[in-house]
Amino acid sequence: MLARANQEGGAHVDPQIKEAYDKLANSNSTGWTYGKVPLSNPVPYALRQISYEVFASVQQQRDRIK
Repeated sequence: MLARANQEGGAHVDPQIKEAYDKLANSNSTGWTYGKVPLSNPVPYALRQISYEVFASVQQQRDRIK
């Protein structure tokens, strides 16, 4: 999430966005569409899913983590 904050906003903003990130977030480089309509920036949704999976994994393994 810090990497995203450094690219898009937050306390620090990187003045030069990496080309690969820019294409993913702003140019629909995945090519995903709904019909003929290009889908929006997938980054926030991917981060939300990754965060959920980390949280769920930790909860499932909490007895082993202690």
